[in-house]
Amino acid sequence: MYKLNSRLYVVMFMMLTFLVLSMIYLSIVSPIWGYDSSRVYNLRAVPELYRLSLLKSYIKKNYVAGSILVLGDSQPNGHGHPDDYIFPSILAKKLDADVLNVAFQDKSISDNLLTLKFLVSEGMRFEFLIFNVNPSHPKAINHHWLSSEGSVDYRFGIFNKSNVFKEFSDKFNPTVRRIDFFYRHKKSNSGYYLMTDERLHLYERNVQELISLGKKISNNIIIYETPYEKVEALRLKIKLDDLPKFSKSIKTLCLNEGVYFMKPDISGVENYNDVVHFSEVGHVRMAGVLYDFILNIADIP
Repeated sequence: MYKLNSRLYVVMFMMLTFLVLSMIYLSIVSPIWGYDSSRVYNLRAVPELYRLSLLKSYIKKNYVAGSILVLGDSQPNGHGHPDDYIFPSILAKKLDADVLNVAFQDKSISDNLLTLKFLVSEGMRFEFLIFNVNPSHPKAINHHWLSSEGSVDYRFGIFNKSNVFKEFSDKFNPTVRRIDFFYRHKKSNSGYYLMTDERLHLYERNVQELISLGKKISNNIIIYETPYEKVEALRLKIKLDDLPKFSKSIKTLCLNEGVYFMKPDISGVENYNDVVHFSEVGHVRMAGVLYDFILNIADIP
């Protein structure tokens, strides 16, 4: 009788443990599966080994053939703003088109290349590919948030890092009133746009690879240089000396590769929350600039 009770106890304990773990798992995975925004989650909120799996899962779930693909960093991601208030979403509504926004905060050129390689491997096709080149990125050419090495299915991460994934699933894309990166890093602001010729050349080669991959999934590639608020940049004593050579380099590359290049003229403090991140007004303005540009290059009534 004792042995039977002990065995029954073990079975009940295992069943209860399984039930609890299942409830925890479902409470986390259900919001992830149910996430229906056109903008990818804040992937930086989870450990690196699970990010690529999450990104691929998001893309497969939200891909629509012939839609608009947005690559890049926090500016096209609309970091800090609700989904409906960011320029890719506004642009999609103006064009009556679907958009897949896989830009995220501080996403590097390496991260964008890895994203493109996956899209190419899946045979996906897009009507437009929009990517922002940020003059602050060449100086950190080796920086990345995504890696294919040691990549693990995020569903295993829910068990291993349940607290992290719970917090992640509670707030996929946090909204903030003001992005204070530049104001928290005052001592390093001056070199924000500085780059050596060697770093610029390496960045240019990466952009060239990005364009090559992009041509495999879209016939309309738009490369735009990240606009910034000059008055605020000067107030923060950010050196702007290297920006002309960056613009010339990327513009020449786009011309040689036969893709579109644009340098949006968006100035005025009302359009920005800081040096580079748009305000709500700025996102509306950027959507309008892109909309007009696309109307000029595409046969859209």
